[in-house]
Amino acid sequence: MNNLSDIKRRIASVKQTRQITGAMETISVSKMRKSLETYESSREYFDMLSAVACEILSGGVIPEATGAPTVIVIASDKGLCGSFNHDVLRLADAEIADDAEIVCVGQTVSEHYAGRNNVNRDFVGAVYSPDFVSARRIADYVYGIFETKNSPIKIIYTKMVSHAAWQPVSVSLFPPKRDMYAEKSGQKFEFEPSPSEVLERFIPLYIGGSIYGAIVSSAAAEHSARRAAMSSSTKNADEMIAALSVEYNRARQSKVTEQITEIIGSTQALSVQGDKK
Repeated sequence: MNNLSDIKRRIASVKQTRQITGAMETISVSKMRKSLETYESSREYFDMLSAVACEILSGGVIPEATGAPTVIVIASDKGLCGSFNHDVLRLADAEIADDAEIVCVGQTVSEHYAGRNNVNRDFVGAVYSPDFVSARRIADYVYGIFETKNSPIKIIYTKMVSHAAWQPVSVSLFPPKRDMYAEKSGQKFEFEPSPSEVLERFIPLYIGGSIYGAIVSSAAAEHSARRAAMSSSTKNADEMIAALSVEYNRARQSKVTEQITEIIGSTQALSVQGDKK
């Protein structure tokens, strides 16, 4: 790319892209902070839910689920977040059996499984700005399937490992598995009138709270992934602008040198012609 006008157009184009990625990074930072605050503030509630589920489980009152599995897959409604959607969908593809019924949460999940016959319903818009109303709507739908078909429920989403790390996970939501809960030392519960009767009221609350927790975690991971992707894109744009600027200056210097050489050559030719006269 030695043409000066081509290089200038390329630099202008990259600068425009850099402005977009820089603005998106700023927005993602703001949304990421809010999502992380929501995630951190709600963790205690979800830990308590898991503690109660673990206590009921220890009493052996969790019934067996024998129907076709129901799998809730949570990804984002939008793209431009690196490998975030690809990673969770790849895990979902590996985990979902042929007879499973898929509940799609997020536009990308809905589009990914659009051609499958066992997609029951999709929930778009529940992840980008998560709220308990949306989670409750999903939970009511899933609980309806559970009551009708006695199906085990699995949820696949992206879990926040730390503020700078996240990973897709597959969790057996119901029946819950003992090893999915951390030990809750010092926490003892008494169930009245009995664990089995409490379980009937607890299951909808547990499913709704767990889905909301997964959505909040996924939203925090999405905004963190988008911030990282936009930061990387902005950095790459800066490096490309710097490289193109160097190329432009070299091309311009080469052009100037060429012009000077032509002027010197022409002057020498005219001088020789003058001497001959």
